[in-house]
Amino acid sequence: MGKKQKSATPKESSEEGGAINTGVAGRGTWRAFDASAGIAAGLLAPVLARGIWRVATGRSAPKNAHSPEINMTEAILWAALAGALAQVVRVALARSVAKYWEHSTGAPPPQSKKKK
Repeated sequence: MGKKQKSATPKESSEEGGAINTGVAGRGTWRAFDASAGIAAGLLAPVLARGIWRVATGRSAPKNAHSPEINMTEAILWAALAGALAQVVRVALARSVAKYWEHSTGAPPPQSKKKK
């Protein structure tokens, strides 16, 4: 019988309390996670906004806020609801993905390069 082979595991950094070294592949994976959260937020927010509008007003949401058939107050309220909800959903999903990343890897998500 031979010696047992150690299974290949990600390198761990003793400086970071055993956190997995995310490296270049980790940044690419993080970018995919972050982009997926943004896409999901973009798809989910309008559906939620239309549902909230229907519950609040009893009518379907405006299809075109620029239409002269819709009064100014209704157009502004719809824009405020849709815009605010889009940001809330985007932030909530981004934070959830970051929390999942940290839980899975033991390290915070890689920071993007600061643009000058």
